[in-house]
Amino acid sequence: MISDLPAGASPDFRDPKVLRHDGYYYMVLGNSLGKGAWHGGDGCIQLYRSSNLVEWTYVGIPIRSAGALGTMWECPDLFRLEDKWVLTFSPMFNGSRKAMYLVGEMDFTLPRFTVEQIGDLDRGGDWYAAQSM
Repeated sequence: MISDLPAGASPDFRDPKVLRHDGYYYMVLGNSLGKGAWHGGDGCIQLYRSSNLVEWTYVGIPIRSAGALGTMWECPDLFRLEDKWVLTFSPMFNGSRKAMYLVGEMDFTLPRFTVEQIGDLDRGGDWYAAQSM
């Protein structure tokens, strides 16, 4: 259960996605920092950790838009693909970019996602909220 919002986080965080890594469960959530998604906030991913899928500890924000990739990151998905980590999300208020991916390194301790490559999952305006399985 998550009972408190991290400082500066918008109350409209959403779209949890859970993965397992190094003996822990991790959950990524989409959020907006600052003014919020509708008022020029800063899209980001929040990271939580759990050993039992019930009690969750806030780890931090591994990556944020920094004003370049939308005001809210919805439907995040984080997964390993060969020797890299892939983060997908759907940014709000980011022009025609509706479903994006970032490829790079993920440090779950700091936490920090270091971007090596960025792109669009689809260039059309109707594909939104892609998820891995």
